[in-house]
Amino acid sequence: MSAALPRTTREVRLAATPEGLPTEEHLVVAETPLPEAGPGQVLIRNRYFLVFPGLRTLMGGEVDGVPLPPLRGGDTLFGPAVGDVVAAPAGSALRTGDVVAHMRGWREYARVRATECTPLEDLWPDPVACLAQGAAAYGALTRLADVRGGEVVFVTGAAAAAGTTARALRFYEQRGLLPPPVRTTSGQRTYTPGDVARVRAIRDLLALGLTVEDLRGRADRLHLLTEYPPPRCGPGEPGDAASEVISRRLAALDAEISRLTRLRESLARRAAGD
Repeated sequence: MSAALPRTTREVRLAATPEGLPTEEHLVVAETPLPEAGPGQVLIRNRYFLVFPGLRTLMGGEVDGVPLPPLRGGDTLFGPAVGDVVAAPAGSALRTGDVVAHMRGWREYARVRATECTPLEDLWPDPVACLAQGAAAYGALTRLADVRGGEVVFVTGAAAAAGTTARALRFYEQRGLLPPPVRTTSGQRTYTPGDVARVRAIRDLLALGLTVEDLRGRADRLHLLTEYPPPRCGPGEPGDAASEVISRRLAALDAEISRLTRLRESLARRAAGD
């Protein structure tokens, strides 16, 4: 006899969009009513879920070329998970007790379309093995990377450590923001902790509103942002050029704010019938 299901369940939500790496204050555990499985759906009690590095990218809204939706404040986190089916409508291809993999982790119980579940059966000695990140590398190579026959490919942890993607690293290299990495004798790229810190600094500056072209003009100074505290530049030193870039960006933002303010005032007058 199966155990009675609870009336509520818990899930982890994004409380606010982080400007850098997420911390405890950016997440919240919410208690919600236990969902019911509808037609074509099943209810799953999660055993394990994967904390995958790509979540940092999704939290920042940088989803260009990524086949996943962005995460906004109030959204429930998601990701690969393994769990047991605890409720399935009559006629479902899945049955109570089936162990499945799906993409609605970060919650105790998940309501998932049966077609979005992968039955694990006895394919793995331990079902948690299916949460290994090899599938992410395979997807990147087959869907995103321009890999040709005969090329040697090495996927490193540098992109994940910086909260970005391997594709973004290549883009930063192409635009001159990141120096070409050292290669092994087999042609594999290797990244240093300094490279990872530089990528984090680039992401932080882009999040503040600067553009790639803004950063290209001062690419030779980006390494200074990885130092703590960052060095200060006096009048006439190269830092003056960076200050000019920031001043131009602030002026552009001020102009956009003024335009939006005028637009809002115009809409408010129309709504009031003026």
